[in-house]
Amino acid sequence: MLLRYGAQVAMCDDIHKMSPIHYSAQKRHLHSLALLLDNAEDKNVVDLPDRLQRTALMLAVSQGNNVCAKTLLKCNADPNKVDVDKHSPLFRAVGNLKNRSNAVQILIAHGAKVNLVDIHGKTVLHLSAACGNLFAMKMIIKQMKLSEATALDNQDLTALHWACYNGKSACVEFLLENKLYEKIIGNPFSPVHCAVIGGEKCLRALCDHYGRDIVNLKDANNRTPLHIAALHGKIECAKYLLENGAELDCKDSNGRTPLLAAAQNGKTQILDIFLNSKCDIAVCDNNGNTALHLACLKKHNHSALLLLKHIDDANVVNMVNNERKTPLHLAARNGLVSATRHLIKQGASVLALDINGMTPALCCAPNTSVAQCLSIILANYTESPQEFKETDSDSNTTYIATSEGLVYHTNCNDIS
Repeated sequence: MLLRYGAQVAMCDDIHKMSPIHYSAQKRHLHSLALLLDNAEDKNVVDLPDRLQRTALMLAVSQGNNVCAKTLLKCNADPNKVDVDKHSPLFRAVGNLKNRSNAVQILIAHGAKVNLVDIHGKTVLHLSAACGNLFAMKMIIKQMKLSEATALDNQDLTALHWACYNGKSACVEFLLENKLYEKIIGNPFSPVHCAVIGGEKCLRALCDHYGRDIVNLKDANNRTPLHIAALHGKIECAKYLLENGAELDCKDSNGRTPLLAAAQNGKTQILDIFLNSKCDIAVCDNNGNTALHLACLKKHNHSALLLLKHIDDANVVNMVNNERKTPLHLAARNGLVSATRHLIKQGASVLALDINGMTPALCCAPNTSVAQCLSIILANYTESPQEFKETDSDSNTTYIATSEGLVYHTNCNDIS
Protein backbone atom coordinates (compact mmCIF):
# COMPACT_ATOMS: atom_id res chain seq x y z
CA MET A 1 0.00 0.00 0.00
CA LEU A 2 2.73 2.46 1.01
CA LEU A 3 4.75 1.67 -2.10
CA ARG A 4 1.68 2.19 -4.25
CA TYR A 5 1.30 5.69 -2.82
CA GLY A 6 4.90 6.66 -3.50
CA ALA A 7 6.81 5.67 -0.36
CA GLN A 8 10.53 5.81 -1.08
CA VAL A 9 12.52 2.62 -0.53
CA ALA A 10 15.78 4.55 -0.13
CA MET A 11 14.45 6.65 2.77
CA CYS A 12 16.57 6.11 5.91
CA ASP A 13 15.79 6.77 9.57
CA ASP A 14 17.59 9.53 11.46
CA ILE A 15 19.21 7.41 14.14
CA HIS A 16 20.75 4.36 12.49
CA LYS A 17 20.51 5.61 8.89
CA MET A 18 18.88 2.30 8.00
CA SER A 19 16.51 1.88 5.07
CA PRO A 20 13.42 -0.37 4.92
CA ILE A 21 15.61 -2.90 3.11
CA HIS A 22 17.99 -3.00 6.07
CA TYR A 23 15.15 -3.65 8.50
CA SER A 24 13.53 -6.30 6.33
CA ALA A 25 16.82 -8.17 6.00
CA GLN A 26 17.57 -7.85 9.72
CA LYS A 27 14.08 -9.02 10.79
CA ARG A 28 13.91 -11.88 8.27
CA HIS A 29 10.91 -10.42 6.43
CA LEU A 30 11.51 -12.09 3.10
CA HIS A 31 8.23 -11.05 1.44
CA SER A 32 8.70 -7.39 2.41
CA LEU A 33 12.30 -7.50 1.24
CA ALA A 34 11.30 -8.85 -2.18
CA LEU A 35 8.63 -6.16 -2.59
CA LEU A 36 11.04 -3.40 -1.61
CA LEU A 37 13.70 -4.59 -4.03
CA ASP A 38 11.21 -4.93 -6.89
CA ASN A 39 9.85 -1.41 -6.31
CA ALA A 40 13.06 0.42 -5.51
CA GLU A 41 13.43 3.71 -7.33
CA ASP A 42 17.17 3.06 -7.62
CA LYS A 43 18.59 -0.44 -7.97
CA ASN A 44 21.72 0.67 -6.10
CA VAL A 45 19.63 0.87 -2.93
CA VAL A 46 20.46 -2.81 -2.36
CA ASP A 47 23.95 -1.71 -1.26
CA LEU A 48 22.87 1.37 0.67
CA PRO A 49 25.06 1.66 3.83
CA ASP A 50 23.73 2.53 7.28
CA ARG A 51 25.48 4.67 9.91
CA LEU A 52 28.06 1.91 10.47
CA GLN A 53 28.47 1.34 6.73
CA ARG A 54 26.58 -1.95 6.96
CA THR A 55 24.58 -3.15 3.99
CA ALA A 56 21.39 -5.20 4.09
CA LEU A 57 23.39 -8.23 2.99
CA MET A 58 25.65 -7.91 6.04
CA LEU A 59 22.62 -7.82 8.35
CA ALA A 60 21.00 -10.81 6.67
CA VAL A 61 24.20 -12.87 6.99
CA SER A 62 24.67 -11.81 10.62
CA GLN A 63 21.20 -13.15 11.39
CA GLY A 64 21.93 -16.41 9.60
CA ASN A 65 19.17 -15.65 7.11
CA ASN A 66 20.44 -17.36 3.98
CA VAL A 67 17.18 -16.95 2.09
CA CYS A 68 17.25 -13.16 2.44
CA ALA A 69 20.97 -13.20 1.60
CA LYS A 70 20.27 -15.11 -1.63
CA THR A 71 17.47 -12.67 -2.52
CA LEU A 72 19.81 -9.70 -2.06
CA LEU A 73 22.58 -11.37 -4.07
CA LYS A 74 20.14 -12.06 -6.93
CA CYS A 75 19.49 -8.33 -6.98
CA ASN A 76 23.24 -7.73 -7.40
CA ALA A 77 24.13 -6.96 -3.79
CA ASP A 78 27.91 -6.56 -3.58
CA PRO A 79 29.41 -9.33 -1.36
CA ASN A 80 32.63 -7.33 -0.99
CA LYS A 81 31.27 -4.14 0.56
CA VAL A 82 32.85 -3.43 3.95
CA ASP A 83 31.64 -1.66 7.09
CA VAL A 84 33.54 0.76 9.35
CA ASP A 85 35.68 -2.12 10.63
CA LYS A 86 36.35 -3.21 7.05
CA HIS A 87 34.33 -6.36 7.61
CA SER A 88 32.65 -7.75 4.53
CA PRO A 89 29.59 -10.05 4.67
CA LEU A 90 32.01 -13.00 4.56
CA PHE A 91 33.49 -11.98 7.93
CA ARG A 92 30.01 -12.10 9.41
CA ALA A 93 29.31 -15.48 7.85
CA VAL A 94 32.49 -16.92 9.30
CA GLY A 95 31.72 -15.53 12.76
CA ASN A 96 28.18 -16.92 12.75
CA LEU A 97 28.81 -20.45 14.04
CA LYS A 98 25.10 -21.34 14.11
CA ASN A 99 24.90 -20.91 10.36
CA ARG A 100 28.02 -23.02 9.84
CA SER A 101 29.20 -23.20 6.25
CA ASN A 102 26.05 -22.37 4.25
CA ALA A 103 26.43 -18.58 4.18
CA VAL A 104 30.16 -18.87 3.49
CA GLN A 105 29.48 -21.16 0.55
CA ILE A 106 26.76 -18.87 -0.82
CA LEU A 107 28.94 -15.77 -0.61
CA ILE A 108 32.01 -17.39 -2.16
CA ALA A 109 29.82 -18.69 -5.00
CA HIS A 110 28.74 -15.08 -5.66
CA GLY A 111 32.29 -13.73 -5.80
CA ALA A 112 33.11 -12.89 -2.18
CA LYS A 113 36.85 -12.27 -1.80
CA VAL A 114 38.66 -14.31 0.86
CA ASN A 115 41.74 -12.07 0.98
CA LEU A 116 40.11 -8.87 2.28
CA VAL A 117 41.76 -7.46 5.40
CA ASP A 118 39.95 -5.71 8.27
CA ILE A 119 41.20 -2.76 10.35
CA HIS A 120 43.17 -5.18 12.55
CA GLY A 121 44.90 -6.76 9.57
CA LYS A 122 42.93 -9.98 9.92
CA THR A 123 41.56 -12.05 7.05
CA VAL A 124 38.56 -14.35 7.23
CA LEU A 125 41.03 -17.20 7.85
CA HIS A 126 42.25 -15.52 11.04
CA LEU A 127 38.65 -15.13 12.14
CA SER A 128 37.59 -18.68 11.29
CA ALA A 129 40.61 -19.99 13.25
CA ALA A 130 39.79 -17.82 16.26
CA CYS A 131 36.13 -18.85 16.19
CA GLY A 132 36.84 -22.50 15.52
CA ASN A 133 34.76 -22.51 12.32
CA LEU A 134 36.43 -25.49 10.67
CA PHE A 135 33.78 -25.77 7.94
CA ALA A 136 34.43 -22.22 6.80
CA MET A 137 38.19 -22.68 7.11
CA LYS A 138 38.18 -25.63 4.72
CA MET A 139 36.32 -23.64 2.04
CA ILE A 140 38.36 -20.48 2.54
CA ILE A 141 41.75 -22.18 2.22
CA LYS A 142 40.74 -23.63 -1.14
CA GLN A 143 40.33 -20.07 -2.42
CA MET A 144 43.54 -18.68 -0.92
CA LYS A 145 47.10 -18.49 -2.11
CA LEU A 146 49.71 -19.79 0.34
CA SER A 147 50.97 -16.27 1.00
CA GLU A 148 47.42 -15.18 1.89
CA ALA A 149 46.81 -18.20 4.14
CA THR A 150 50.03 -17.54 6.09
CA ALA A 151 49.55 -13.77 6.29
CA LEU A 152 50.21 -11.95 9.57
CA ASP A 153 47.70 -9.55 11.13
CA ASN A 154 48.63 -6.22 12.73
CA GLN A 155 49.93 -8.05 15.80
CA ASP A 156 52.09 -10.32 13.63
CA LEU A 157 49.80 -13.24 14.45
CA THR A 158 48.92 -16.05 12.07
CA ALA A 159 45.71 -18.06 11.92
CA LEU A 160 47.63 -20.76 13.81
CA HIS A 161 48.30 -18.34 16.68
CA TRP A 162 44.59 -17.58 16.96
CA ALA A 163 43.43 -21.19 16.78
CA CYS A 164 45.91 -22.14 19.51
CA TYR A 165 45.08 -19.17 21.73
CA ASN A 166 41.37 -19.97 21.68
CA GLY A 167 41.84 -23.70 22.11
CA LYS A 168 40.38 -24.66 18.71
CA SER A 169 42.25 -27.95 18.44
CA ALA A 170 40.40 -29.18 15.33
CA CYS A 171 41.46 -26.02 13.47
CA VAL A 172 45.03 -26.36 14.77
CA GLU A 173 45.23 -29.93 13.51
CA PHE A 174 43.76 -28.96 10.14
CA LEU A 175 46.26 -26.11 9.64
CA LEU A 176 49.16 -28.39 10.54
CA GLU A 177 47.92 -31.26 8.36
CA ASN A 178 47.74 -28.91 5.37
CA LYS A 179 51.37 -27.92 5.97
CA LEU A 180 50.68 -24.21 5.75
CA TYR A 181 53.42 -23.45 8.26
CA GLU A 182 56.63 -25.35 7.61
CA LYS A 183 58.13 -23.45 10.53
CA ILE A 184 56.73 -21.28 13.27
CA ILE A 185 56.51 -17.68 12.07
CA GLY A 186 55.18 -14.35 13.25
CA ASN A 187 54.93 -12.89 16.73
CA PRO A 188 57.55 -14.29 19.16
CA PHE A 189 54.63 -14.99 21.48
CA SER A 190 54.41 -18.14 19.42
CA PRO A 191 51.57 -20.56 18.77
CA VAL A 192 53.21 -22.69 21.49
CA HIS A 193 52.77 -19.89 24.04
CA CYS A 194 49.21 -19.42 22.78
CA ALA A 195 48.51 -23.14 23.01
CA VAL A 196 49.32 -23.12 26.73
CA ILE A 197 46.44 -20.70 27.19
CA GLY A 198 44.22 -22.62 24.76
CA GLY A 199 44.80 -26.01 26.32
CA GLU A 200 46.91 -29.15 26.38
CA LYS A 201 45.34 -30.66 23.24
CA CYS A 202 46.62 -27.80 21.07
CA LEU A 203 50.01 -27.98 22.76
CA ARG A 204 50.32 -31.70 22.05
CA ALA A 205 49.39 -31.18 18.39
CA LEU A 206 52.16 -28.59 17.99
CA CYS A 207 54.79 -30.75 19.71
CA ASP A 208 53.82 -33.77 17.60
CA HIS A 209 54.22 -31.67 14.45
CA TYR A 210 57.30 -29.56 15.22
CA GLY A 211 59.11 -31.67 17.82
CA ARG A 212 59.89 -31.24 21.52
CA ASP A 213 62.40 -28.41 21.06
CA ILE A 214 59.55 -25.91 20.75
CA VAL A 215 58.76 -26.19 24.47
CA ASN A 216 61.59 -23.74 25.22
CA LEU A 217 60.75 -21.08 22.64
CA LYS A 218 61.02 -17.55 24.03
CA ASP A 219 58.79 -14.56 23.36
CA ALA A 220 59.84 -10.89 23.18
CA ASN A 221 60.04 -10.81 27.00
CA ASN A 222 62.18 -13.97 27.11
CA ARG A 223 59.27 -15.96 28.54
CA THR A 224 58.96 -19.64 27.72
CA PRO A 225 55.65 -21.53 27.46
CA LEU A 226 56.30 -22.73 31.03
CA HIS A 227 56.25 -19.09 32.20
CA ILE A 228 52.84 -18.71 30.54
CA ALA A 229 51.57 -21.89 32.20
CA ALA A 230 52.72 -20.49 35.55
CA LEU A 231 51.10 -17.11 34.98
CA HIS A 232 47.74 -18.59 33.98
CA GLY A 233 47.67 -21.61 36.27
CA LYS A 234 47.59 -24.14 33.42
CA ILE A 235 48.37 -27.26 35.43
CA GLU A 236 48.15 -29.95 32.74
CA CYS A 237 50.15 -27.85 30.29
CA ALA A 238 52.84 -27.27 32.92
CA LYS A 239 53.11 -31.01 33.57
CA TYR A 240 53.27 -31.76 29.85
CA LEU A 241 55.96 -29.14 29.26
CA LEU A 242 58.11 -30.43 32.11
CA GLU A 243 57.72 -34.00 30.86
CA ASN A 244 58.95 -32.86 27.46
CA GLY A 245 62.07 -31.04 28.55
CA ALA A 246 60.96 -27.53 29.52
CA GLU A 247 63.64 -25.63 31.43
CA LEU A 248 62.47 -25.11 35.00
CA ASP A 249 64.81 -22.32 36.09
CA CYS A 250 65.07 -20.20 32.91
CA LYS A 251 64.63 -16.47 33.46
CA ASP A 252 62.57 -13.94 31.52
CA SER A 253 63.62 -10.34 30.84
CA ASN A 254 62.60 -9.41 34.42
CA GLY A 255 64.79 -12.18 35.81
CA ARG A 256 61.78 -14.26 36.81
CA THR A 257 61.66 -18.03 36.55
CA PRO A 258 58.38 -19.92 36.17
CA LEU A 259 58.47 -20.42 39.96
CA LEU A 260 58.58 -16.66 40.53
CA ALA A 261 55.78 -16.13 38.00
CA ALA A 262 53.59 -18.66 39.79
CA ALA A 263 54.33 -17.12 43.20
CA GLN A 264 53.57 -13.61 41.95
CA ASN A 265 50.18 -14.73 40.65
CA GLY A 266 49.26 -16.99 43.57
CA LYS A 267 49.04 -20.18 41.50
CA THR A 268 49.57 -22.63 44.36
CA GLN A 269 48.95 -25.82 42.36
CA ILE A 270 51.58 -24.81 39.81
CA LEU A 271 53.91 -23.82 42.66
CA ASP A 272 53.51 -27.27 44.15
CA ILE A 273 54.47 -28.89 40.84
CA PHE A 274 57.59 -26.72 40.52
CA LEU A 275 58.65 -27.22 44.15
CA ASN A 276 58.33 -30.99 43.83
CA SER A 277 60.40 -30.79 40.64
CA LYS A 278 63.32 -29.44 42.70
CA CYS A 279 63.45 -25.93 41.27
CA ASP A 280 65.76 -23.27 42.73
CA ILE A 281 63.69 -21.79 45.55
CA ALA A 282 66.27 -19.09 46.37
CA VAL A 283 66.45 -17.61 42.87
CA CYS A 284 65.87 -13.84 42.62
CA ASP A 285 64.43 -11.58 39.93
CA ASN A 286 65.98 -8.31 38.75
CA ASN A 287 64.58 -6.55 41.83
CA GLY A 288 66.13 -9.08 44.17
CA ASN A 289 62.80 -10.70 45.01
CA THR A 290 62.57 -14.41 45.73
CA ALA A 291 59.36 -16.39 45.23
CA LEU A 292 58.64 -15.83 48.92
CA HIS A 293 59.05 -12.07 48.51
CA LEU A 294 56.62 -12.02 45.59
CA ALA A 295 54.00 -14.16 47.32
CA CYS A 296 54.05 -11.83 50.34
CA LEU A 297 54.18 -8.70 48.16
CA LYS A 298 51.08 -9.75 46.20
CA LYS A 299 49.23 -10.90 49.36
CA HIS A 300 49.14 -14.57 48.37
CA ASN A 301 49.09 -16.04 51.87
CA HIS A 302 48.59 -19.68 50.81
CA SER A 303 51.43 -19.47 48.30
CA ALA A 304 53.73 -18.05 50.96
CA LEU A 305 52.85 -20.86 53.38
CA LEU A 306 53.44 -23.48 50.68
CA LEU A 307 56.86 -22.02 49.91
CA LEU A 308 57.77 -21.98 53.59
CA LYS A 309 57.04 -25.72 53.82
CA HIS A 310 59.82 -26.26 51.29
CA ILE A 311 62.33 -23.88 52.89
CA ASP A 312 64.53 -25.22 55.67
CA ASP A 313 67.21 -22.54 55.57
CA ALA A 314 66.80 -19.37 57.64
CA ASN A 315 69.16 -17.60 55.24
CA VAL A 316 66.58 -17.98 52.47
CA VAL A 317 63.85 -16.68 54.76
CA ASN A 318 65.97 -13.63 55.54
CA MET A 319 67.09 -12.81 51.99
CA VAL A 320 66.69 -9.13 51.15
CA ASN A 321 65.59 -7.59 47.86
CA ASN A 322 66.97 -4.43 46.26
CA GLU A 323 65.10 -2.33 48.85
CA ARG A 324 66.61 -4.53 51.58
CA LYS A 325 63.17 -5.81 52.49
CA THR A 326 62.80 -9.35 53.73
CA PRO A 327 59.65 -11.40 53.10
CA LEU A 328 58.69 -10.55 56.70
CA HIS A 329 58.65 -6.83 55.87
CA LEU A 330 56.21 -7.52 53.05
CA ALA A 331 54.05 -10.01 54.93
CA ALA A 332 53.72 -7.61 57.87
CA ARG A 333 52.94 -4.65 55.60
CA ASN A 334 50.17 -6.60 53.86
CA GLY A 335 48.63 -8.09 57.00
CA LEU A 336 49.42 -11.72 56.19
CA VAL A 337 48.99 -13.07 59.73
CA SER A 338 49.65 -16.77 59.07
CA ALA A 339 52.61 -16.05 56.82
CA THR A 340 54.08 -13.63 59.40
CA ARG A 341 53.73 -16.20 62.17
CA HIS A 342 55.38 -18.95 60.13
CA LEU A 343 58.17 -16.67 58.91
CA ILE A 344 59.15 -15.88 62.49
CA LYS A 345 58.96 -19.55 63.46
CA GLN A 346 61.37 -20.32 60.65
CA GLY A 347 63.90 -17.75 61.76
CA ALA A 348 62.85 -14.48 60.08
CA SER A 349 64.58 -11.56 61.79
CA VAL A 350 62.24 -9.05 63.41
CA LEU A 351 65.08 -6.52 63.60
CA ALA A 352 66.04 -6.50 59.91
CA LEU A 353 66.20 -2.96 58.53
CA ASP A 354 65.14 -2.07 55.01
CA ILE A 355 66.65 0.71 52.87
CA ASN A 356 64.59 3.28 54.84
CA GLY A 357 65.71 1.93 58.21
CA MET A 358 62.35 0.34 58.95
CA THR A 359 61.86 -2.97 60.74
CA PRO A 360 59.04 -5.37 59.82
CA ALA A 361 57.06 -3.97 62.75
CA LEU A 362 57.30 -0.41 61.43
CA CYS A 363 56.20 -1.65 58.02
CA CYS A 364 52.81 -2.38 59.58
CA ALA A 365 52.21 1.37 59.73
CA PRO A 366 49.79 2.58 57.02
CA ASN A 367 52.36 4.99 55.58
CA THR A 368 55.94 6.18 56.02
CA SER A 369 54.97 9.21 58.10
CA VAL A 370 53.10 7.09 60.63
CA ALA A 371 56.03 4.68 60.75
CA GLN A 372 58.40 7.57 61.47
CA CYS A 373 56.13 8.85 64.24
CA LEU A 374 56.02 5.38 65.76
CA SER A 375 59.80 5.12 65.57
CA ILE A 376 60.24 8.51 67.29
CA ILE A 377 57.85 7.55 70.11
CA LEU A 378 59.56 4.23 70.68
CA ALA A 379 62.99 5.87 70.61
CA ASN A 380 61.97 8.20 73.45
CA TYR A 381 60.89 5.58 75.97
CA THR A 382 62.88 6.08 79.19
CA GLU A 383 62.37 2.53 80.31
CA SER A 384 64.70 -0.21 79.16
CA PRO A 385 63.17 -2.92 77.00
CA GLN A 386 63.26 -5.34 79.92
CA GLU A 387 61.30 -2.89 82.08
CA PHE A 388 58.73 -1.99 79.41
CA LYS A 389 57.05 -5.17 78.42
CA GLU A 390 53.58 -6.65 78.43
CA THR A 391 52.49 -10.28 78.26
CA ASP A 392 49.28 -11.52 76.68
CA SER A 393 48.27 -14.42 78.93
CA ASP A 394 45.87 -15.90 76.35
CA SER A 395 48.47 -16.30 73.61
CA ASN A 396 51.54 -16.54 75.92
CA THR A 397 53.13 -13.78 73.82
CA THR A 398 55.32 -11.06 75.31
CA TYR A 399 55.54 -7.68 73.56
CA ILE A 400 58.58 -5.43 74.07
CA ALA A 401 58.79 -1.79 72.92
CA THR A 402 62.19 -0.86 71.51
CA SER A 403 63.56 1.99 69.43
CA GLU A 404 63.65 -0.37 66.43
CA GLY A 405 59.95 -1.16 66.63
CA LEU A 406 57.58 -3.52 68.40
CA VAL A 407 59.35 -6.88 68.78
CA TYR A 408 57.54 -9.90 70.16
CA HIS A 409 58.60 -13.35 71.33
CA THR A 410 56.16 -16.26 71.38
CA ASN A 411 57.92 -17.98 74.27
CA CYS A 412 57.91 -16.00 77.52
CA ASN A 413 60.83 -18.07 78.84
CA ASP A 414 63.06 -16.52 76.17
CA ILE A 415 62.86 -13.15 77.94
CA SER A 416 64.99 -12.55 81.01
